[in-house]
Amino acid sequence: MRANRKTWRVIWKQKLPSKVKIHLWRACLNVLPTRLSLCRRRILQDSACQVCRAAPESPTHALWSCPYAGSVWALIPGKIQKLPPTEADFFELFQGLTERLTRAEVEIWSVTVWAIWYAHNKFLHENVLMCPQTILEMGMRLLNDFQRVTAQQSSSGT
Repeated sequence: MRANRKTWRVIWKQKLPSKVKIHLWRACLNVLPTRLSLCRRRILQDSACQVCRAAPESPTHALWSCPYAGSVWALIPGKIQKLPPTEADFFELFQGLTERLTRAEVEIWSVTVWAIWYAHNKFLHENVLMCPQTILEMGMRLLNDFQRVTAQQSSSGT
């Protein structure tokens, strides 16, 4: 239980847009509307990832181990790129990452997870397959814009 509190604290104390923190929280709770969860709720019958068709679409698969997600992670230099793919529970994956990465790396990882989910949904709902570089740039732009705005607010005293 103590480890859970620490992990939740990491999510909520990150200097990130609320939509990114809420997305991480939902992924860790395994409540994202993935095909696997929709099958468990008897809404769908096929749990296969619609992007790669190679595995059931869980949060971990869609955001980390799907080859499409992997093509985005491969573009990030440093420790994040070298982390192995896994099918572990997303909460366990996130918990492990927070122990290995710096705060700044966790923030990069978090916005990238959000951007991958955005791109995943763009493919599912609009049949648009975004380029991995574009996905990474979208996440980094979100992080940079947020950091710039919060720095301006801090310096102006608001």
